[in-house]
Amino acid sequence: MRKKILLFPLANVLGHLSRTLALAEEFCKREQEVYVAASGDYGRLLPLADPGITFMSSLEMYADATKKFCQISYSADGGVNELELIRASTLLDNTELQRRSKRLKAIIARDTKIIEQVKPDAIVVDYHFAPLLIAKDKQIPLFCISHQIGYPSVYKRAIGKYPYPFDEHITLVPGISAFEISHNEHAGNLQSNWITCGMFSWQGWQKITHTPPKNDIFLFFGSTGCTGQLTPWFITQLQSRYELSYPDQSGSEQFLDLGAFLKQTSLIICHGGHETVMECIRQKKPMIIIPNNLEQLEIGRRVEELGLGILIAQTYNSIAIETIVDTIERLRNNATVSASLEQFAAKLDKTNGAAMAADIIINQLCAGAEHHPAETTLNY
Repeated sequence: MRKKILLFPLANVLGHLSRTLALAEEFCKREQEVYVAASGDYGRLLPLADPGITFMSSLEMYADATKKFCQISYSADGGVNELELIRASTLLDNTELQRRSKRLKAIIARDTKIIEQVKPDAIVVDYHFAPLLIAKDKQIPLFCISHQIGYPSVYKRAIGKYPYPFDEHITLVPGISAFEISHNEHAGNLQSNWITCGMFSWQGWQKITHTPPKNDIFLFFGSTGCTGQLTPWFITQLQSRYELSYPDQSGSEQFLDLGAFLKQTSLIICHGGHETVMECIRQKKPMIIIPNNLEQLEIGRRVEELGLGILIAQTYNSIAIETIVDTIERLRNNATVSASLEQFAAKLDKTNGAAMAADIIINQLCAGAEHHPAETTLNY
């Protein structure tokens, strides 16, 4: 039965947008009626998506608010107070609170119009949470996309539970259990509404043909990694020693095919965003992670714990050049790291995460009954 599926990505962050598009395209393959509500922040990407998707113009919270969310402040000894950073992320002065409140009202109003126009059978959100305030009253089934390692796992450790909406709604995880779930947890003990599906890989990236020459190190700090400060700093520090590649600093290279760039390099220095890390694992490239926010720090810890790379938990301008060079040399041609990357890449290749997520949602809608995740969960 053909269903109307409406997806709301956090469209001013590349990782959230691209993985939502991957899921949207899977719905198209199943001949569903697919709508994606997205802001124009990365509007140049949208023509690369499946032409079966109907795009609708939405609004996002200010980009600076997204980039500053849970931004790390290190103590003198390099430590991080996770609980304080979580609390601080919600403490705003009156001017900023009023600015964001006004924007949120506009977002909700716009999303309400979109929902009323589409009249969807289901809504899927990826960190664009305004529809949560709308769908409940309209009794529309709602699903979330979220990685489990990152802000959710930090919040659970600090507060004792997952943050809303992940403590209630069915959450489809674009990753693998071996990465998402720590050694201190077991899949059987987790809330049953988390379903680990596998990586969501958007095929639209492959329509971008620009590829750099072979190089030693690729610098990439995503859309929430302060690339404006980090990339020039690393270029200054490393260009005399290594062949570097990085996105165009003039701003003309607004997005890139990360997989193609990774194929050309031997090592990446990055921010530790979830989708960046998943792609690095898939391409078997060791990582040096310089996190900007608490989520990226958490992901960097897991990368290091699993032997996939090295975390440098310092502000970039406090890192000695000797530390950077030593870390690069430790990772290059490291047999142990290469073996770990091979192992995890093989796990990622076992399943198409977006395809599994699409099947789960469609099956639930067609069943027409309340979902009981524990009965149908397939974790990879």
